[in-house]
Amino acid sequence: MKKQIILSVIALALLTPSAWGQTEKVVRQSQTETKADAHKQALIEKQRQQEAAERARREKEEAERKAAEEWKKQQQEEIDQQYQQELEAKKKEEEHRQFVKDSLEKAAKMSGDLVELKDYTVDSQGRKRYHCKGFTILLISEISAEVMPSLDNKIDPVVVIPTKVRLDGREYTVTKIGVRAFHWKHVTSVTVPPTINEIKSEAFTYCNITSIALTDKLRTIGDNAFEHCSLTSVSLPNVTTLGSEAFSGCGSLESVVLSPRLKTIGKDTFRDCGKLKSIELPQGLRSIGSWAFGGCSSLTSLVIPSSVQSIGWGAFSGCRGLKTITIPAALTNIGERAFENSNSAEVILVGSDGSSRKTDGRTYFNNNKK
Repeated sequence: MKKQIILSVIALALLTPSAWGQTEKVVRQSQTETKADAHKQALIEKQRQQEAAERARREKEEAERKAAEEWKKQQQEEIDQQYQQELEAKKKEEEHRQFVKDSLEKAAKMSGDLVELKDYTVDSQGRKRYHCKGFTILLISEISAEVMPSLDNKIDPVVVIPTKVRLDGREYTVTKIGVRAFHWKHVTSVTVPPTINEIKSEAFTYCNITSIALTDKLRTIGDNAFEHCSLTSVSLPNVTTLGSEAFSGCGSLESVVLSPRLKTIGKDTFRDCGKLKSIELPQGLRSIGSWAFGGCSSLTSLVIPSSVQSIGWGAFSGCRGLKTITIPAALTNIGERAFENSNSAEVILVGSDGSSRKTDGRTYFNNNKK
């Protein structure tokens, strides 16, 4: 090996100048070709990278286009769905208005035909209870009367409460429906006169009535007044006091119109109204009691008015259908588990200046430990 190297060196040394020039020319040509090949490969690689980047750009644009089309489609579907819901709500509202109108006309007709009081039974408290068809009448003052439960448990499924009653020539206006007046009775229809200003506790508990027209003079609904009724809708135009569990367990109730004068919603008021799809809480409402809407799984959106100062424990627990919840940013008095099972909802926080920001339910409720 050493010998070959020595011979190669001697051979190079013996080259003539012309041979050296030729060799140098060949070497330079080879280097030039090598550089040209490298440049060509670099250009090919650059072109390949540009083509790959272009494909990636087109694929990204196509994905964004498809995403935009899908979002637009979803938005349109939501708009169509909301439109249909609004149409259904308007239809039910119109049906309810017609029902109220018919009931008031029926009640107005009765006002001209006074119910004469005659037969009575003295109850355990020594009070005279005058017999009417399906209920009794208790005279509570010199001018007013109250509907009381029947003493013989006989009931007519269709109840018409008179506007006035008369005894010995004196007229009394019927203003109240008493405690348990129709509790567990098989009542399917009831006409409430426009003179009623209070419906007391458990008045219609477990009745089969599907609708009832409550008039402008009604101010107070007692605890459990309509618990487990078959109502599908209810309007409370001027009710200022709404008792605990007033409509609890009304599994068929789909729509409720609350009074703008309502200040407090008691505990369990609409608990387990599983078909209730929407509820508009009035501006001026100050507090929402514990479990007030617990288990209302069909609610999809909720707006808490800025006037609300407190939300009770578990108030909206189990409202799994909620997609958006609008809450005043300043509201901090929120009870534990108030929005349990609502982590997937979008929360919109509204400032006192009208500004708003969005967050997800999981983040908001975890941060606020609700």
